This record gives sequence, structure tokens and C-alpha cells, in this order.
Amino acid sequence: MAKCKVMAFHRSTGLWNRHIQVRLEQIIGCRDEKLETELAEWQALYDDQFRKYPYEFDWQAFNRHGRELTAKIQAMALPCTELYYVESDDRDFFNPEGCRSSSSINTKDKGRIA
Repeated sequence: MAKCKVMAFHRSTGLWNRHIQVRLEQIIGCRDEKLETELAEWQALYDDQFRKYPYEFDWQAFNRHGRELTAKIQAMALPCTELYYVESDDRDFFNPEGCRSSSSINTKDKGRIA
């Protein structure tokens, strides 16, 4: 049985077979443009959240949508494919103030995002 996951990652397909990105077609065995578009839009939400200032992102809604996508894909998956969802919440990863030590912040640069 092939184990695949739905997991958002910067500039990815959102679908993984172990550590390798895969296309939806590889999991369901055919093209489904509507589902491909929905998956791509979900992944784009993840990519775009890093560009927002002030940083606001609804991780609960994002993960809810990801779980719904996982169920849709699983329903169409090839018989020997098991799909699971990996929750996302990168708030700790993307903290502009936490990216540099307080001693390296120049007073005139405070409040600015590079």
C-alpha cells in the first residue's frame, strides 16, 4: 500500500510520497482539473501567507480545508493508496522579530520588515 500525504510546503504541489512531491494525477490515476485547481489554490494560500503584513492567517480554516481536500482526494485515489493530512501552523517559523537577535536590530530599522 502506498502512503501519501497532503502537506503544505513552500512552493510545492501539496502532495507527497514520503519526501518526494507528486502530482494529483499520480494519486488518483487520471486528470481532474477541478480538484487540481482546488489543490493549487489551497497551496497558494499557504505560499501567500508569508507575504502578508501585518501577518494574519487563519490556520484553523486552512487546516479544515486541507482535511476536506484530503478526503476528496482519498475518495478518488487508486485502490492501493492511503492518504493522510499533515496539519500546518508556521506562526513560530515566520516571526520577523524572532528571526534576528535583539542585539542585531538597528534602532532606525525597528518596525520595518526586510
